[in-house]
Amino acid sequence: MLLDRDLDDLVVERPCLEILLQSEVLRSIQVVNGLEEGNLTRALAGEPVGTIIHKN
Repeated sequence: MLLDRDLDDLVVERPCLEILLQSEVLRSIQVVNGLEEGNLTRALAGEPVGTIIHKN
């Protein structure tokens, strides 16, 4: 598991991963670079942009 690796730096904050693990409704989160023009629009349209972190 990602949290078990105890890495110095992660693409997402640890509390976000903890929420994902404890949630009964969330199955994954998607990390998108919002500074890159067009990424948010493409992600909202369902295009594969960024990184998806899945719950086991």
